[in-house]
Amino acid sequence: MIYTYAILRPCKNWDAPLPHAGIIPEVPVLLLREGDLAAAVSPVPADEFGAEALAARLREHDWLHDRVVRHQQVLAELLGSFIVLPLKFGTMFTDEARVAATLSQRAVAFAAALDRLAGAAEWGVKLFCDRQALAAWVANASPELAPLHAQVEQASAGAAYMLGKKLARAAEQATERALSLAVQGSHQRLAGHTRAAIMSAPQPPQLHGRPSDMALNGTYLVPAESLDAFRAELVGLEQSFGPRGFAYELTGPWPPYSFASIEG
Repeated sequence: MIYTYAILRPCKNWDAPLPHAGIIPEVPVLLLREGDLAAAVSPVPADEFGAEALAARLREHDWLHDRVVRHQQVLAELLGSFIVLPLKFGTMFTDEARVAATLSQRAVAFAAALDRLAGAAEWGVKLFCDRQALAAWVANASPELAPLHAQVEQASAGAAYMLGKKLARAAEQATERALSLAVQGSHQRLAGHTRAAIMSAPQPPQLHGRPSDMALNGTYLVPAESLDAFRAELVGLEQSFGPRGFAYELTGPWPPYSFASIEG
């Protein structure tokens, strides 16, 4: 079987070094070239990676974890020397001839995808919100709440109770607006320095492991020439929204998994 990691084109030349270890430590990573394209592959035993064997292996957590990590390591090592169009984990061909045929048959679509990814890398930005801190900031900074605060302080006991409930509702609404402003504003400002940008669903706490709520789960295809501006924008966002109870987390560069679509 031929395990296939990615479709490639060199950044400079085909002599760039390849990862020493593939999906299995003892198998190398090779290039199968077809015209101006190549596939990064490793020969793997059919008794472990054939259809039936693989289906069983995928239910073994430790085996799956190790293989996924190795798949990611190979792609990460290819970055910098090659333009990388990542393929899904577990992409398999029965022999080298089928890999070559696919490269030939889909050459135009592969080339277009590589053109779109050339000179760029994937970066992730997660925005976390401490809602209590945000609510406190809104209570002090929101101009629309100031008159209600004054009315509560000057009202009689009975009126103050009803005004207090009105103030609480207004404060909750103002906090939600401030949260939306931070999320949308952050994504738009970061996306202005990218070739493409995606907002995915925020992860639940059991996945991200932080006490604050994830408010933004953004993925950005950032050209190399825009990376400094992208990072500077993130610093500016931290300065603007950090005092309001927000924290940013930047990860990358990653192979462009989120932008590896192939037309058709």
